[in-house]
Amino acid sequence: MIANIPYNITGPILDIFIGRLGILRKYNYEKIIFLMQKDVVDRILSKEGSPNAGGLSIRMQLLSKIKRICDVPPSSFNPPPKVFSSLVVFEPIKNDLRLDISLEKYIDKLLRISFNSRRKMLRNTLNSILSNEEINELSESSKVCFNLRPQDISIEQWIKLAENCIKIKK
Repeated sequence: MIANIPYNITGPILDIFIGRLGILRKYNYEKIIFLMQKDVVDRILSKEGSPNAGGLSIRMQLLSKIKRICDVPPSSFNPPPKVFSSLVVFEPIKNDLRLDISLEKYIDKLLRISFNSRRKMLRNTLNSILSNEEINELSESSKVCFNLRPQDISIEQWIKLAENCIKIKK
């Protein structure tokens, strides 16, 4: 699949073609090449600790391998847009190689709650679904510091946090 997608509907298009956490796709693209707004690609490719890191980057990186091919300046278009673009390749992870679906759903839940208040520490965002006792237990078992902000947590830590949340909630 190769497309120059409308920048104003990037999110829904990514949901359709790359997928969503906790939902298995019925089709299997080997590669998807999109020309997208550079700012969105920067967010998708960002790692923990980056101000661009967010739920979108974690979701997309859990669902596919992603590689930027090149940036494209506005002068490459007629009429030129007001933004830079990036050509990016997504290689969706096959359904049988993805995380367990219930784990993906829990990760998605944690990401939504945490990044809804991204300036707050995890301790203060996750207290809506976890008691102080559970937070302390999770911090210990998952090796995640709950005094960090969500953008400072690695993908591996989100997975570990969700795994341990599921164990505690049983």
